[in-house]
Amino acid sequence: MAQHFNAELYLVHVITPLPPFAPPPKDRPSFNVSAYVENLRISAEKSFQILIDKKIGNKFRTKAVIANGDAAVEVARIADKEKVDLIIIASHGTTGWKRYCVGSVTEKLVRISQAHLLIVSKS
Repeated sequence: MAQHFNAELYLVHVITPLPPFAPPPKDRPSFNVSAYVENLRISAEKSFQILIDKKIGNKFRTKAVIANGDAAVEVARIADKEKVDLIIIASHGTTGWKRYCVGSVTEKLVRISQAHLLIVSKS
């Protein structure tokens, strides 16, 4: 679609915050949350670069964005800030109790986004 409409493509990856942890016992080394989150960011950057190099190349303008926070809120915020016309998002198609336990980024995005959405089923 981006190629057909000569559009700029935004690739967005959101790193969700880790839940609060209980303090580690004093006799054991602690888990370095900052280093873990930084590793997630580095991994996302590498994955985006591989995707761009192998699948997209120079076919059209591409911008990779890595954000921290609630996935739906961050995607909607970025889309609003960048004046995105269309968000294309995959849906896992989770239903029943799993949907309520895990939540649905796509469903929340439908409710809060000002941009149009195209939902693609992954199932």
